Amino acid sequence: MEENFVLCSYQPTRLKEMLMSRRARLEEEKQRHLNSELEEEENRLKAQRERIYAPIIWKRLGSGIRIQDLKPVYYDQVLRIIQECYFQEEVLCRNSNLGEDPDSIKSFLNMVLFYLKDRTSIIALDESNEDAVAGFLVLKAVHKTDFSNVFGRVFHVEGEAHKKCLAFTNYLGRKADVYTDLNCDIFLQFCLLCIRPEYRKKALGLQLFLSAVDVARSLNIPVVMGILSCWTLQKLAKRIGMKVKLCKVRQPTIQSCRPFLRLITWAGGTDSTR
Repeated sequence: MEENFVLCSYQPTRLKEMLMSRRARLEEEKQRHLNSELEEEENRLKAQRERIYAPIIWKRLGSGIRIQDLKPVYYDQVLRIIQECYFQEEVLCRNSNLGEDPDSIKSFLNMVLFYLKDRTSIIALDESNEDAVAGFLVLKAVHKTDFSNVFGRVFHVEGEAHKKCLAFTNYLGRKADVYTDLNCDIFLQFCLLCIRPEYRKKALGLQLFLSAVDVARSLNIPVVMGILSCWTLQKLAKRIGMKVKLCKVRQPTIQSCRPFLRLITWAGGTDSTR
């Protein structure tokens, strides 16, 4: 009887342990299944976010260059390259000594950053060199209602050199009435093109111009325009079929310039309405 009593008292405990063990296994399996579903959903949302925020690839060149939209991750590099290359080489910046005026440098870079946040600019990356920045084209959509110096209403322009450059380019911009001449309410402006020295003479500027026209088409903007101070860029404008307007302007306020500085204001249809 004592042995049977011991067995009877032991059996419920063992059964309880077995039931608890089975319940724990079921709960563990349920938790694993739930974790698997959560991980699968997280991966799906991650892939969806990547598709939404993935850069738009406008063109791939045979030289290993990829042209895509300019994402915020590249803003600092773009501003640094402007300081290293653009200020020393662009006609107005060089002749106004903008690169030697700290206030003008800060004001100019703030203006560029403001344009970049328009999210229309494009960048060329060297896929064979860990996506090194080869060049970029800063773009800005300008509507007829905000043509009267939107930047000036948002930021206070500082630095004498920057003020002179803006006054000069604004004067040239008024020489071409894009809205009337081309019967449009909006255009895509080519604000700044910069190619790093080691990537020049490879037609990269031309490819960025052509890609910018594709950007305009995608945004249903019928016209692109720019004020170009370099003869090389003026030739590129002609090569892609843009209408050209030459202006000879006396500008004594910019030191070290020739008595007459020829710049170009050009615009042309993007065929987006065809």
